[in-house]
Amino acid sequence: DPVEVHTCGAWSQGPTLLQALAILEGSNVTTLEPGSAAYYHTMAEAIKLALADREAYLGDPDFVDVPVDTLMSRAYGAERAQLIDANLAAPGMPSPGSIPGYQPYHSPVIHDRGLPKLPADTSIVCVIDQQGNAICATPSDTSWDTPVVPGTGLAISSRGDQSRAVRGHPSVMAPGKRPRLTPNPCFIQLPGQWIMPFGTPGGDAQVQANLQVLYHHLQFKLPLQEAIEAPRFMTHSHPDSFAPHR
Repeated sequence: DPVEVHTCGAWSQGPTLLQALAILEGSNVTTLEPGSAAYYHTMAEAIKLALADREAYLGDPDFVDVPVDTLMSRAYGAERAQLIDANLAAPGMPSPGSIPGYQPYHSPVIHDRGLPKLPADTSIVCVIDQQGNAICATPSDTSWDTPVVPGTGLAISSRGDQSRAVRGHPSVMAPGKRPRLTPNPCFIQLPGQWIMPFGTPGGDAQVQANLQVLYHHLQFKLPLQEAIEAPRFMTHSHPDSFAPHR
């Protein structure tokens, strides 16, 4: 049966998951053998295209006009899917898509930055009670890189390091403006029925891991535990969401 996938809004990277799903829907990924080189190649290229648009368009919608409906649409996804070359990986991050009426931010070319450090900060909590109420949360503020308020035991959030100091970037810092966050708890829903809250730690890996688990479970019908345990990859062909954003 068709399912609905719900994510957080454009102040997070939630729409990137939905866009990647739309791009894959416009590709030939369902005809490929799960776990094959062609499957991982197509999946990786779709993620890179979606992340390119994340960098170009996503930001706090109270400050930025984000073309969310277009980014998540089947038509735009199919257009972006046409850029996937079955025989060649896009070098670095692809160019963002062109959307009439919007001026995308073009990130500078990313040179080899080595393997990034992945801080062990984010947690994921998914609960469904006996009445069917569901919650998904990704608490994710570090405590070792920010001061603790004396007498309280509370640390000041350092999440502002996901804002940018580059004029023109959709997540450029401004008074009262939220950074474009990486945490993005999600839900899958059948009509009128919540069936699975889901999410993961991992910063920029979150969308990528969630997408692969969803495809393993929903498209290729792996039992949920096997879908979670199946091998996954992560592309780093995008600026890191954490400062200094290399």
